[in-house]
Amino acid sequence: MATRLQLPRNPRHRHHDVGHRRHNSLHQRNSHSHDHNSQPFTLFIHLYLFPTVNPFAKLTTDDFSAKTPSWTREFIGALRSYSFPSSPHTLKLRVHENVKRYARNYASLFILFFACSLYQMPLALAGLISSLALWDFFKFCSDKWNWDRHPVIRQVLVRIVQCATSVVLMLLNVQMALFCALAISYVVMILHAAFRKLSASKQPSRIR
Repeated sequence: MATRLQLPRNPRHRHHDVGHRRHNSLHQRNSHSHDHNSQPFTLFIHLYLFPTVNPFAKLTTDDFSAKTPSWTREFIGALRSYSFPSSPHTLKLRVHENVKRYARNYASLFILFFACSLYQMPLALAGLISSLALWDFFKFCSDKWNWDRHPVIRQVLVRIVQCATSVVLMLLNVQMALFCALAISYVVMILHAAFRKLSASKQPSRIR
């Protein structure tokens, strides 16, 4: 059989191939650098959108009467159950659906945070107990002297008790404990709802 001779390649072609490889390598580096630089910008956009999302847009009273999801298996879940939202649409969808699904869990967390705030602020705890005792005393007097038969007098006394309650709550900083509990609960709720993945049936459909 005749052997096929391989002619030496033209040096110009060899130089062209080397230049083409360098160009592709440089393009890949620039593309990777562009993706890496765009990640902080995307992160900033998502963080900017957090305050603009209304988590209570789809919340109804029926969501609080439903069964409380499991704290360990459903509410907390595994580590793979969390991910960064890929788009603003995914962020809003997660927040709306997760707030509806875990409404009772978030309400329980608020009660827990409020109790912790009252524990850290004894005066606020004393003010709350005093307010509850004042209204209980008003109910006791109303039942004893039948104030329901005198609606005008009862309405005046209700207004007086309301004013007294407001003064007690403000002087003993109960509103500060309530504000701290609301702020912490809201932050925990919005972060958990945004990073918690949805169930398979609630996943947003991809546009092909």
